[in-house]
Amino acid sequence: MRHRTAVFHFTVFFLFASVTAARGQQGALDGLLERDLPALVSTYQTLHATPELSHHEAKTSALVARELRALGYTVTEGTIRTYKEEVRQRILAALERMAQGIAFTDGIPAARAPMVTTSDSEYTPSTYNDPQLTLRLAQVFKKVLGPENVEETPAVMASEDFCRFGLENHQIPICQFALGAVDAAKLDESRRTGVPLPGLHSSLWAPIPEPTLRSGVKSMTSAVLELMKKQDAQACGVVFSGVDSSWAASAGGKDLSAASTLS
Repeated sequence: MRHRTAVFHFTVFFLFASVTAARGQQGALDGLLERDLPALVSTYQTLHATPELSHHEAKTSALVARELRALGYTVTEGTIRTYKEEVRQRILAALERMAQGIAFTDGIPAARAPMVTTSDSEYTPSTYNDPQLTLRLAQVFKKVLGPENVEETPAVMASEDFCRFGLENHQIPICQFALGAVDAAKLDESRRTGVPLPGLHSSLWAPIPEPTLRSGVKSMTSAVLELMKKQDAQACGVVFSGVDSSWAASAGGKDLSAASTLS
């Protein structure tokens, strides 16, 4: 009987302690919920106020990054840009190794390890200007615009789909040339102070209309006439595409317009 009584008292004590612990945990949970509920509601409203397409979640990504940093996590943001496809592939493989290595170190099971995926429709290969075609057009531009208004610029990691016209392995010779459109005085001031000028995607972009149109028409028309000579008529095609902010004022802002492309 004493044994049964002891077991009974132990069982009652255990149940009482479990209920007390559960109530304590529930109270702690309620407290945490009341503390964090305003922030959760704000996040919910923000996400629904700014809906974004899949793979284009710029604001959502910024929000997640900000919240993770607030929790003490290290967040790396940016885009992958390379001049060569083999370098791009090495970078992507390295990112996958790093993600899986971090997960393995933290003891995350392989079945739940992060997966690194890329979209074939969300990137463009680097643009390769055919050297001979580029030199040929440079001479044309110097002739019609003046040599002082034509500059050779280094490669930049801008995002541009013009390279698609060249097809794979540079089957079609292409050349993308950039035309500046800003006031030369403003460009000189920007270089002196280090304050960048607004680009084409900015609401503050303000090209000079008259010299921009004149130089754009002269350079593009002269390029077409050069490439459409009788001996080149069957080998060349001409494409005029839209402007891109990354090319703004790249030619020194001297009587030149915003970006054009030519193949």
